[in-house]
Amino acid sequence: MIMRTAFPGDINHALIQVQHDLYNRLLWFVFQYPRDRYLQAIQLAGVDTELATRLRAIKSFDHRILQDAHDKIAEYYRFAYDAGPQPMFPELTNGLSYPEQLATAWTQFFHEELKNLTEIDDFVRSVLTAVAYQNTETGDAAETLLRDFLQERYGNLEERARLRLAIDKHGAE
Repeated sequence: MIMRTAFPGDINHALIQVQHDLYNRLLWFVFQYPRDRYLQAIQLAGVDTELATRLRAIKSFDHRILQDAHDKIAEYYRFAYDAGPQPMFPELTNGLSYPEQLATAWTQFFHEELKNLTEIDDFVRSVLTAVAYQNTETGDAAETLLRDFLQERYGNLEERARLRLAIDKHGAE
């Protein structure tokens, strides 16, 4: 994960750090959920494909192939669900420290969002093609489609944050 602020007001550095720390643990699921859906579908249909053969053989992949997808989901989470920077005196909630609370909430959201995304055929095809044909023209095209798909899904967070700040400023006057 590239640690950066993605939009105005993206200042919860503790959350950004938690997302970074969980990157390696969570990234595989961006591939696994779509792969599982695809392989189940072709098994049900009683067919086999070149893509399925490639997918079954994949035990690892270049993390950079799906890094933008992970980071876009992480940015959206911070935009939509983050309550702001760490409180001065964070309380333990259910025995969890503030970073542990962030990690739990982020991980739960990430899995739920991936399950929702995996119901969308364009997402599944883009992820699987990007990984199965990584570092080729076909794989690069799939990465571009995936990036465009997520941009369309989440919108321009920088612009949305500016609009949110303008509304909040006007409402405070």
